[in-house]
Order: sequence, then C-alpha cells, then structure tokens
Amino acid sequence: MYRCPSGTCSDFGNGIEAHKYAGNPTVSEWTGSDVSLDQARMWLEGCVHGHQQCRAYYDILNLPQADGSWFRPKRLIEITGNGMRLHETLNRPYQYVTLSHRWPSVADRILRLTTTNLPDFLFRIPGEARDGFSQVFADAVRVCRHLGVRYLWIDSLCIIQDSPADWQQESGRMGDVYKHALFNVAAQSIEDGNTSVQEGMFRTRSLSTLEPWRGIASFDLSIEAWESGMTQIREGIMKKSPVAGEYFLLPEDWMKCFAGTSLMTRGWVAQERILSPRIIHFTRHELVFECYENIASEAWSRRHPVFSVQDIPRTATVLQSLELHGARSPVLIPTPYLKDLFEDPCAAWYTIAYAYAGTRLTCPKDKLIAISGLAKGFQQYIGASPADYLAGIWVQSLPYGLLWGALLQGRPPQERIRPQNQYQDPPEDQYQAPTWSWASVNWRLTMNKACHCQPHDILVSIEDFRVQPLTDPFGQVKKGAYIRIKGTTYGIKLVWKQAAANSKPAPKFWAEVWTGTGKFLRSWGQTVFPDERYIEGETKNRDDLRVMPVLRSNNGSRWKWMEMLMLEPTRQKGVYRRFGIMNVGGHIGREWFELNTSNFVGRHLAQKREEVVTII
Repeated sequence: MYRCPSGTCSDFGNGIEAHKYAGNPTVSEWTGSDVSLDQARMWLEGCVHGHQQCRAYYDILNLPQADGSWFRPKRLIEITGNGMRLHETLNRPYQYVTLSHRWPSVADRILRLTTTNLPDFLFRIPGEARDGFSQVFADAVRVCRHLGVRYLWIDSLCIIQDSPADWQQESGRMGDVYKHALFNVAAQSIEDGNTSVQEGMFRTRSLSTLEPWRGIASFDLSIEAWESGMTQIREGIMKKSPVAGEYFLLPEDWMKCFAGTSLMTRGWVAQERILSPRIIHFTRHELVFECYENIASEAWSRRHPVFSVQDIPRTATVLQSLELHGARSPVLIPTPYLKDLFEDPCAAWYTIAYAYAGTRLTCPKDKLIAISGLAKGFQQYIGASPADYLAGIWVQSLPYGLLWGALLQGRPPQERIRPQNQYQDPPEDQYQAPTWSWASVNWRLTMNKACHCQPHDILVSIEDFRVQPLTDPFGQVKKGAYIRIKGTTYGIKLVWKQAAANSKPAPKFWAEVWTGTGKFLRSWGQTVFPDERYIEGETKNRDDLRVMPVLRSNNGSRWKWMEMLMLEPTRQKGVYRRFGIMNVGGHIGREWFELNTSNFVGRHLAQKREEVVTII
C-alpha cells in the first residue's frame, strides 16, 4: 500500500485511517553521512554484544581449526591512516569486512589485482579515480574507517584476476570469506555496474521517504481488501491475521529497495547474502541492517515492522531477493540453524539452488563455483561427504534431484536457457555441467514439492555415475560426467504450438507431447518443461524423444501424479542428453497410472523398452 499523502493524518476510506508514526527522527539526507554511519555502528555493536544467537555463531566460526590455524582470506586490504595496501595474511584471526557489488560490463574500468601490479599493491594501492579505483570501493573504505575496522576484502583486489591458479583456489574459498567476516557491505543502490565507478553507493534522499505511517483499521480486513492493493500492510503489534487494529503502512516498493535490486540478480550474491553473519544494505532510500536475530532500517532503527511477525527475522527474507528473480513462492530457510522444512532435507537445498539458477553470471562456467560455499555448508548439515556432491545434485537425493524443470516464461527472445556450446563438446574450461544437472541451464527452475512430502513409488534405479571435479569437489567439473539409470522408456513426439497473440503471460510457443500411439495426452493434465525454449528458425518438432517414468504418487488422495524424464538420443547407442521433464496428474484412480496394463496410461504409451540409459 502506498504511503499516506503529506500531513499528519489521512483517511484511506473503508474504515482505515493513517497517522504519522515516530520512527527514527535522527536521519540525514545523505546515506554516507556520519549520522547514517553512526546508526550502522549502533546496529553492529548491539548485535555483537547483545545477540546471543549471532555471537554464538560467529564465535564458533572463528575458533582455531583442527591444525591449530584460523581461517583467514589469503589477502586483505589494510586501511592505514594515510592510504591502503594489500596485506598477505598470517596465521592469526583477522576482523574484516566484505563488499558485495556489481562489476562494470568492461572489467578494465575498475582497478584489479594482477600478477604485474601485485608487488606494488603490497606497498600501496592507488586510491584515486584516475587510477581506476571505483567510488564504491572508496565508499566501502569510508564505512570501514567510520566503524573502526582495519581490513576490507574486495574480490577484484584480493584475487589475482589474470592467474587461473589463484582464481581456482580463492574462488572456492569465497563462501568461507563471507561467512567469517564481521559484516558485509551490500551496495544495493547501484543499478548499473558501469555507473558505480563514478557514483558509488551513497545516495541523497528525501527525508519524507523515511517517515513511517501507522494505519488504524476499524474492521476486520477481508481477503479481498488485501488482494486489491493492501498486500504491503504488515501488522506492527505481533498479530498474525488481518483483523481490526493497528498496522504499519509502507511503500509498495520497500522490499525491492534491498531485496529486488540489480545486485540481487548477480549469481555470486546468493551465497554472499546467505552466509554473511551480518549485512549493512546501502539502498537508494536508507540503510538496512540484517543479522540472524533482527532486521532494522533507518526509519525503523530498532526493528522493522515487516519482520516483527516472523519467528526468525533474518531467515524469513534470506531468499526474498532470489524469490523476486527466481523461485515462484517464498521459502524460509533458517540459516545457519537449518530446520527440517521437508521430509527430505535435500529439498531445502534444491529450493536454494533452483532460485539461484535464475541469477546472472558473467562467466556461466562459474555456475557451480559461485554456490560452492553453500554446498560445503549443506554437506555438513546432511552428513554427506564431498564425493556425494554430483555437479549440484546430492547422491542422497537421487533420483529426485534430476526432476527440475525450466520455467520458459520471461526469457528474452532468442536468448538460450542452456548455452549452445554445451551441445557441441565445449573446451574443458568452458564446460558448465552435464545436461542432467540443474547447473547446465541459466534460467529459473521449479520442482514438484510433492516428490519430497507425499508417498510415492520410485520407478528407476541408479546404476552408476561419474563426476570428476576440476579442482574443488564443490566447484567446476570436468567433461565426461554421466549418470546411468535403469528403467522403462517410451517413445514420444514433441510438437511446438504457437500461442494466441493475446495470451498473457505465456511464451510465444509452447510444447505438446504426443505418445507413440499418436495420442495427445492433454486429458492427463500434462505439463511439459523442455530444457530449452523455442528458438525461431532453429527449433523443430521432435519424433525421436523418449520418456522415462521416475516417480509415481502412491497416496490415498484422488489427485495422482507422475514425474518423467524426457531424453534425446545422441549418436552413441544407449547414450542420451536430458531434454526436459514431463509431469502428468489429475483426479483419477491409481489404476490409470499402471504402466504395464491396458489402462489409460499403459494403453497410450508405446515403443516400450526396458533399458539402462546413460545420460551425459
């Protein structure tokens, strides 16, 4: 709901009045002012000294390791009284800050660490704009100075950018770098990495945007009222249902100021946001502080009302940024104290991974590297070994981890979901992932959560697999990865249909599946998720595809479902690439899903083969 008009009181009609509310009166027109940074210091000190959960987590992370050493980044920027220099760390703990920012489209526009300038940077890092020192870097240095932190970590200045060996080693440790930091500075106000070089992350704002309003409803708010424009009202008095009482009114775009920014479309930010113990978001309008026990802003300096009804404030929004660009529904992932939200704990991993899949990476081959820190943490949570991690999929979750679906809507025209070179034997250093892994595509994904929480039958068996990491077991993988599955396959035909001109929202073309008997299975309630969208002038109908039923519901409900893999043959017999998934369902009896009978599904499927397929 939009903020009230100017004045001290306004009548919204329908029994709702709004009044100005005294939030935080001590704010400045500039987000980089001493006043704003003093507020950030108070948040930080309150968390460090007063939040038991945050303190316990941070202390555990910073205990000596088994060999007696402490984790520390390989390099840090040391902020001295009259400048900066690159500091190669010693075996002792360091208190440091990290920066999340957007790179410019041309990397050479910002100062970067290289093998050539490394010796000079150990003596002095040039901090002037003419040397390429980005203004957002200068702003982060100002934050560190004001909050009394001596060391700062910035990816472009702490990893040697022209050294593949240093990049492979340090990129695999980036999750730990963010996890062990005192806090993270998130440059949310930057919409374009090219402008950050000159503009930085501090903004001048109108103080009227920080004036909170309190609404008083004289009647129970109906569902219709919420759906017709009041979805941004959140209770400010710890109530959990929309009833008569006091409410705080917020701008409709408040969440997008720090959870829906362009920074949050950057793939690396997913683990930076989740693993950082504390974050100070520098948004267009205000500073927002986020830790594991609280979320506050300059307008609501103690606790923001949007999160006052949540049991775990930090984790209630940990995926909000990803949800805006990826997952279709918000999911709460308590971090670092993960709880069982699904019968299968790996479902929590796939919720994160599938939302992350829709973010952007400058180098798509970094798909697995950019989430490797989260994968390491999850490995400990489920008690797995590094060998159980197969290019983004956990052995413990097979075959469920194979059943992701690409959401074709919203992709820019002619932009591929799976890079074309992945079909053409790409060079080793450009290989992204095998086609059966979600990491092989670059768009948002979905999954059938019923697979993880409803009784079902598994119709296949995993016979063998091979995945060899390039270096880090949670990072990039070598070519030649495969998985072998034993099951039953059936022949199908995929036909692309053109959507009506006025259909919204929908892709221009959508896929239908016909069975080997020439029957169209719309009556199943069929949903088809090809791994690639329709590319004009290139995509053709396919009559050589196979489907392999993987899971079939086995519950007392009349609603039944079945999940199938769609496979396309290669030139090698018995070897396939994943083409997509198909799920079917409806209010029908279980007997309709019997594959080996003359009932509905069994009658329509044809070209049956019992086989072991190798998917690459």
